[in-house]
Amino acid sequence: MSNLDPETVPYLASLSRIALDEEETSSLHEDLLKILELMDSLQEIDTEGVEPTLHVFPDLVNVDREDEVGETLDRKTFLDNSPNHTSAMVRVPTILA
Repeated sequence: MSNLDPETVPYLASLSRIALDEEETSSLHEDLLKILELMDSLQEIDTEGVEPTLHVFPDLVNVDREDEVGETLDRKTFLDNSPNHTSAMVRVPTILA
């Protein structure tokens, strides 16, 4: 059986950016224990000789279209349509926290 400390749940919640109160932490701890028990029960299944399944539809082919380069905008038109640009570069919001 898997062991999950009650102190681990607030740590996992902080990593997931989830705010939990005391009751929610307790409930989530119980739910995670049940999930881990189910995962442990899967370890008992004999899979000797069973081929791995790479895809549930082995005969499915890629139905995506081919990438084709179409008409492109010239630099001036592109920059004129961008909401914020400096010189010949488009300014974008910072994404690093």
